[in-house]
Amino acid sequence: DVEKWFCFETNSENYRQLVRNSKKNGFKGEQVCINKGLWNESGVMHVWGSGTSSKVVEAGSQGEAVEMVTIDEYFKDIPVGLIKMDIEGAEMNALKGGMEVIKRDRPVLAVSIYHSIEDYYGILELMVRNLKGYRYLVRHHSMVFCETVLYAIPK
Repeated sequence: DVEKWFCFETNSENYRQLVRNSKKNGFKGEQVCINKGLWNESGVMHVWGSGTSSKVVEAGSQGEAVEMVTIDEYFKDIPVGLIKMDIEGAEMNALKGGMEVIKRDRPVLAVSIYHSIEDYYGILELMVRNLKGYRYLVRHHSMVFCETVLYAIPK
């Protein structure tokens, strides 16, 4: 059983839906909903779009301004057992901002890699280069092009 789990959502519309769903679903344990995004550095960025098609925009000021935080900063004093990410192409940057916590706690990782061709190879390369003692598996969970997940499991 999970005692406490944290959900990050950048887009304000998606965040409101997350909060509604967390109350309605009645999962065991405490669910903490955070209206921030995960990135490789803290600061303000912009999110373009809404729903499942929202995306962090690095350049310019298009879209909704959103506060970003790193995994290392947010979980500095909080132990982590599992990280699941499907954050619309921000996975690589979020992992870069979380390497200290990941090395410290050695959580199971489930990271979506289908948002760009570079993610299929680059995220695995980042993990293999930085994380020792993990087994890696890639699984596809859909009949269409999306929902490909890279699992990293500590040995």
